Amino acid sequence: MVSFLLLMGHSWEDLARRSRKSKSMSNKPPADQVTEQGGDLYRTLVEGDPFPKALGVAVTRLAPGYAEATLRVREEMLNFAGVTHGGVIFALADTVFGLASNAYGATALAIHADIDFLRATTAGAVLTARAVEESRGGRLTHYRVTVEDDEGRLIALFRGIAYIKKG
Repeated sequence: MVSFLLLMGHSWEDLARRSRKSKSMSNKPPADQVTEQGGDLYRTLVEGDPFPKALGVAVTRLAPGYAEATLRVREEMLNFAGVTHGGVIFALADTVFGLASNAYGATALAIHADIDFLRATTAGAVLTARAVEESRGGRLTHYRVTVEDDEGRLIALFRGIAYIKKG
């Protein structure tokens, strides 16, 4: 879809505006659906995953089909060009994708993920990633993740598909 819109003469800024206006991306779960910190599921998904902790990812919201987290970019997260390494941004997006898809309580494993990097950031930037479930049916679930900087600018768009394991 992104490639088609670019071919049709739309700019990356047009795509960013479309993303921010997307109804599904603005839907946050009701407060009563948010998984509480300290609960068993929260402990399993967040506290039991050492990689995001090592990066400094802070989970700010978690509910079935939705997750939000932030990350402050540090000097050691920059690439040779002095901008945030794409792997750091991908890891943040993948983290919220995994949290949101597993927040139902059933194990969901990524079978596909891709990302478009739209804008560079540097050390000191605070990135916020939000994962929203776009569809869920049978054993597959589709997610869209936006990554924004601390000024609300769209940094990256991530799409992921997860397989929901039986039992």
